[in-house]
Amino acid sequence: RPLKGSLCIPRFAQVPFRGFRGEYKINAFIFCFAILLFLPAAVSGMEPTLMHAGKYAFGVDDFEYVYRKNNLSGTQTPEECLSLYIPYKLKVIAAKDAGLDTLPSLVEEWTTYCDRLAEKYLTDAIVDEQLLHEAYDRSLYEIEAAHISVKISGADASAAYDKMTQIRQQAIGGEDFEQLAER
Repeated sequence: RPLKGSLCIPRFAQVPFRGFRGEYKINAFIFCFAILLFLPAAVSGMEPTLMHAGKYAFGVDDFEYVYRKNNLSGTQTPEECLSLYIPYKLKVIAAKDAGLDTLPSLVEEWTTYCDRLAEKYLTDAIVDEQLLHEAYDRSLYEIEAAHISVKISGADASAAYDKMTQIRQQAIGGEDFEQLAER
């Protein structure tokens, strides 16, 4: 007998359940409560639907993506974009249902379009080969250069010239360049 003020579930709401260790009775109220508790979690991953057209459903996320992509200047309202989006999607559905997306001429045109777009972003092997040969040819004629600077003070230009001439003669004579530069 239940305590006064406690929840009383009638006998017909108790559902028999056979577990792996025998028969248990599950309260129908608790069972429904558990279902309702976990149902929102299962449904929350679903995208909200903007419109249905036949067997096709279009989500709000798809429309938001198209709206943001096509409205970079901010001049179009969502309502204006939606008035263009719906007929566009209906035309695409009609074309798919008519089988126009599988016509060889359209498939070829689409492939050509994609190839032209890709040309801008993919590297060209012929150009790469030409650049490689050009870099190699330049490397044959590259010269590693180093220099030594000498300070010139006002009236001492001839003394600086004499010092540079002396350093040059020592470098030509085979003395180590780094040692000459450190002096």
